[in-house]
Amino acid sequence: MIVAVLSARLYDVRLGYAVPADLPPKFMYLGHKVIVEKKRKTGIEVWFQTASTRLYRVPYSKPVEEAMDQAREQAKGGQPVLMRKRETAGTSTRDTSTRAAAIPDSPREAAYESNVMLPSDLNPKS
Repeated sequence: MIVAVLSARLYDVRLGYAVPADLPPKFMYLGHKVIVEKKRKTGIEVWFQTASTRLYRVPYSKPVEEAMDQAREQAKGGQPVLMRKRETAGTSTRDTSTRAAAIPDSPREAAYESNVMLPSDLNPKS
C-alpha cells in the first residue's frame, strides 16, 4: 500500500501535474490558470521558475489572482516577470515597472508585486 501511494506521487511529479504548494517569497512568473470546480474558484495553477521550472497549485485568493493577472499583462511585453512577496502592505514603492496586488483581507493571504526584469538584471556584468 505504501509503495502504491509513493509511486502515484512520483508519477504525478514526473508527468508534470500541478503539485500542491505555497508560493515562495520570490519567483519568476511564467503563467497561471484559475481552477473552477462546481462553479467555484478553488485554486490557482501557477507555472513558475525558482531553482527548477514546475507547475504548482495554490489555494485560491483574490489578491493572488489579481497579482497573477497583473504579471500576465506585464509578460505580454516579452520580458520576464519577477514576482516578490511584499514585506508590508503599506510600504511598497511603486514605479512604472511595478504593480502590486490589492491589500489582503487576512494576514494569511500574502500580497505579491510583479516587476519586469530588464536584460541587465538577467545577465549582470561580473
